[in-house]
Amino acid sequence: MISAVTRPSITAAGLILDERGHVLVVTHTYKAPLGLPGGTAHLGELPRAACARELAEELGIRPRIGHLLVIDWAPHPIEGDRLVFVFNAGTLTSHQQAEIRTNPAEISTHTFRAPEHLGQSLTPGYARRVHAAMAARRTGRIAYLEHGRAV
Repeated sequence: MISAVTRPSITAAGLILDERGHVLVVTHTYKAPLGLPGGTAHLGELPRAACARELAEELGIRPRIGHLLVIDWAPHPIEGDRLVFVFNAGTLTSHQQAEIRTNPAEISTHTFRAPEHLGQSLTPGYARRVHAAMAARRTGRIAYLEHGRAV
């Protein structure tokens, strides 16, 4: 007997910092609350390519998409099972930040937040994912999470 298998959606996001070490967070027009820039991969699209496409679409910039920082198994009761990939998208200088042109169809706001204030802006699981990504960026070790928690 063959049992049902999960078919998770793939989400890719970029961790972008400013020169102070603050994290770029955005408000997507189609969901709340704040989160990292990124979105769902298209059918057959690689996660790193999806991250690059989403950052270009949402922010109008094309930072170098670096190494994988986090993979998080994040099932959602309404949206279904998701695998979230977070990639290192570098540090933006003030000049590069001035080049950001958000797509108003997708992004209503963007700001840089201090890491210690992320818990006030993000859901608890999302904040854990971002903190894990920041730690992975420092250590070079990819974090595997389930529901935003290291296992």
